[in-house]
Amino acid sequence: MLLRFYKRLQNKFNSNKRLILINKPKSNKLFKEVLLHEFIHELIDSNRINIKSFKWNEGITAYLTYYALGKQREFYKKLKSTKNKIWNIYSTYARKWTIYLKDIQNPQQRKNIILKKVKIINKLKKSTKPKILDNIPERFNNTKKLIMM
Repeated sequence: MLLRFYKRLQNKFNSNKRLILINKPKSNKLFKEVLLHEFIHELIDSNRINIKSFKWNEGITAYLTYYALGKQREFYKKLKSTKNKIWNIYSTYARKWTIYLKDIQNPQQRKNIILKKVKIINKLKKSTKPKILDNIPERFNNTKKLIMM
């Protein structure tokens, strides 16, 4: 039964490489936010920004989602942990991205910083010491240093 469904989908979306399936949340506002979040994932992928760390990938996506909604200031202060462990990851790493990009208004500078950061994260992800990833904010807490790199 599912195989037939997938074959029909494949025939219908012949030229597209991806299909995103989203369960509709209870509130319409939340659905729009989830849809935007997934759309930003696709934009990141289509721009060939490949972040190998799940946490950092979800963090930049959450940050950009909130940035698009004009709510990125929520990540300026440390958020309290919740029962939702996934949201805790999203908010922790979105906050790290917010700190790096806080004073940057120029889109080109923002893109350059993101690309440099992704390169660092991907190099660290390859290393044998994954705990180093959690120390990145202390090493790069000054945004001006990132611009000059």
